[in-house]
Formats: sequence, structure tokens, C-alpha cells
Amino acid sequence: MSNTTSVPMYVICSAGFEYNDEIYYRPECGGGHPIKVFSSKELADKVCHELNFKEFMNQWGDELRNYSYSIENIFNDEEAVSLFEKYLVKINKKDDDWPDWQTMPPEILDKLFRCCSVVWYEVYQVESHSAESEG
Repeated sequence: MSNTTSVPMYVICSAGFEYNDEIYYRPECGGGHPIKVFSSKELADKVCHELNFKEFMNQWGDELRNYSYSIENIFNDEEAVSLFEKYLVKINKKDDDWPDWQTMPPEILDKLFRCCSVVWYEVYQVESHSAESEG
């Protein structure tokens, strides 16, 4: 006779975006696919955070701007939007001319990342079933 045990696993999935000739958006069907599987939620969350930060850096500027019609929708925090706009003024840039992220103070970049409403990777909990035999 065998028993089935359920073990939680944590899957990092890409979010999946589609482009509608104006912006990237999340389709209702999901559109993503699994990237990595972990047995530890903490490790999955850490790796997911790192993947999102890396993608945030890759998408910075023109690409990140393509995920929304306005900066207020990209950064979901008034303080972050204000911080970004003040930084643009400080370095003499316009809204359509984003600064190079390498020149930004790390604390501003970190705040913008933490307030970014766009996520490219997410963690999902799934149950892994295995059969154990009694002996």
C-alpha cells in the first residue's frame, strides 16, 4: 500500500507580455512559462527579486517606458515619481529623455525599482505529489 505526500514547491515563471503597437501589456491568458523550481520559498523569492532587478536594469529607459502610457503607471508611488522627476530636472533631462541608470545614485535607483509596478517574474506555489510505499 502506498501513501501520497504533498510537498510545496515554488516555481518562478516569466510574466509574459504582448505588444499592441503602443505598449507591452499582460494578456489575460497569462502568457508566461516556468523558469526555475525551488523547494524553499525564501530562495525562490530571492532569485525572483534578482531576476526582476536584472530585467529592470535591462529595460531601463526607452524599453521600460513601453510598459505604460505614463510614468505614474510605471512607478506606483507618488514619492518615486516625484523623485524621478526631480532627478530629471537636476540633470537637465526631459521626461522623454531618461538618464542612463549607471549615472543615477544607487538609493534613487533602488527606490524606483522597489516602486516599479512592472514585474517580469513571479513566484507560484505548486504542490508536488510523491508516492511513498509502506513497508
